[in-house]
Amino acid sequence: MIGVVPGKVVATTGRRALEGAPDTELVTLDAQGAVRTRTPFDPALQALLTPDGDRLVLVSDNEVLTMDPRTGGRVRGRATLGGPGAEAELVRWTEDGRLLVLLGWDDPVLYLVDLETGKSRQVKNVPSRLGEVVVGRLA
Repeated sequence: MIGVVPGKVVATTGRRALEGAPDTELVTLDAQGAVRTRTPFDPALQALLTPDGDRLVLVSDNEVLTMDPRTGGRVRGRATLGGPGAEAELVRWTEDGRLLVLLGWDDPVLYLVDLETGKSRQVKNVPSRLGEVVVGRLA
């Protein structure tokens, strides 16, 4: 399951263990569980539903893409993080609706992404143990 918001569920079906499995689909369901949309989906992508359920956020290398969850393919926005080729990981939403993304493994850098503007910036003075951090409002 990718996300649940009032009146909508966004999930994947198929064999998630197999990268590029041809039978994996992104589905949206209404509150009664009826399938509203169905589209092919790459299970290797990290995906997260926006808090309002309007967009699907995907991360690939050092880029954050937003897409329509009903189509799974129409890119609605993008933001670039750091240098090329770095491994990125979706972390969590902040209180004010921006997205935290961790970039790199050896010397990780945390970025704050504003999906409305497509801009991102590095967050300074972050503890090395992110699992213990509770994120509120970031300036």
